[in-house]
Amino acid sequence: MELEEFYRKVESSVIAWINQPEPRGFGDAVLRAEPFVDNEPFLVHAGDTYVISRANSHIRRLFRAYEAYRPSAMLTLKEVSDPRSFMDVPR
Repeated sequence: MELEEFYRKVESSVIAWINQPEPRGFGDAVLRAEPFVDNEPFLVHAGDTYVISRANSHIRRLFRAYEAYRPSAMLTLKEVSDPRSFMDVPR
């Protein structure tokens, strides 16, 4: 099962929390993690994002895509009606 494989990988991983003191974009956040990554594969997860899906189907689809295509990077997106609700600036 993909989810079991995922948790095996998590258990054998080193997990580091990198703080981004001010919002400067996702690229800046990834760059701040560079000293911890070396040349190893890594996963970036935005700590302010929480995804709920029935039977973890989003994780299963993500792993199927990874296994099929073996990308050097993967980005998941979701279209929203008003992206301003995700910005940390006055509306």
